[in-house]
Amino acid sequence: GTNIIEKATDWGKLKNAVDQGAKLKCHPLTAPPLLASLRRQFGAENILDKKLSGHALLEQASIVGCTDNSEMGLVALSKGKTVYRFGPPAQHFTYSALYNSIWQDGMPNKNRWLSILSNPNTGLIPSIETGYSAEDRISRFFAYFSKVPHVAPKHTNP
Repeated sequence: GTNIIEKATDWGKLKNAVDQGAKLKCHPLTAPPLLASLRRQFGAENILDKKLSGHALLEQASIVGCTDNSEMGLVALSKGKTVYRFGPPAQHFTYSALYNSIWQDGMPNKNRWLSILSNPNTGLIPSIETGYSAEDRISRFFAYFSKVPHVAPKHTNP
């Protein structure tokens, strides 16, 4: 997105990916001046229409690159795609905690991600098969996590 692209993007990684044939799909709300800048920097042929469905593109892709402010990399991992992170390591965004918890030695641990998704207490995807009502699932979620020590985050964006 336009508002955080400078903080969220490692430009060297992005250039390397485009040089290897990657196409860039921007967020639908990306401002026209940023799109124009990206077209100049990476070539118009490498910037996809921002209104294209990211999920439809993801279905066709075997490799997905993302930054930590996007859930697309997590969805791609869930679908068995190869995922690369294009953000700087020291920044923290919406999904950074999830990405950081599953990334090891520069690559995702897919089993760790699947174990997070399969835990009925994650709050990410409520399991309908449990037979619990929405209220029961919420109560179980808070009961489960009330036993976990809560500490202040070690790293936050300034």
